[in-house]
Amino acid sequence: MTGTSCRSLHSALYISWYRCVLDGLTHAVTDDEFLRGIRLQEGRYYSLCGHEVLIHSCLAPADRSCPTCRELVNASARVAVRRR
Repeated sequence: MTGTSCRSLHSALYISWYRCVLDGLTHAVTDDEFLRGIRLQEGRYYSLCGHEVLIHSCLAPADRSCPTCRELVNASARVAVRRR
């Protein structure tokens, strides 16, 4: 799990990458979404791409990242660079 900060149009987008048990991909989950999932105590979180992530052990190394999550993070970073 690694944290990333991306500046969006209105605020900072803070994400962490979590490997999903269901599809084996590593997805980007916002800190706000992670907090929502913790409050519900269901162990389910939604990634930037909309996939429901059932987090694999955080001790498991990250594997392949979700291409859609990766593109959304990269797009957000490109917007941030243009706004500077």
